[in-house]
Amino acid sequence: MIQTINFFILIPFLIFVFDHIEPFEWRPVKTSWQF
Repeated sequence: MIQTINFFILIPFLIFVFDHIEPFEWRPVKTSWQF
């Protein structure tokens, strides 16, 4: 259960980080994921 919670926290965090690293490439991914 702890792994599941960490998974749901890690995925939005990684998308948030990648959005700041490559904003123009990852912005459509971020909007599609609704984060």
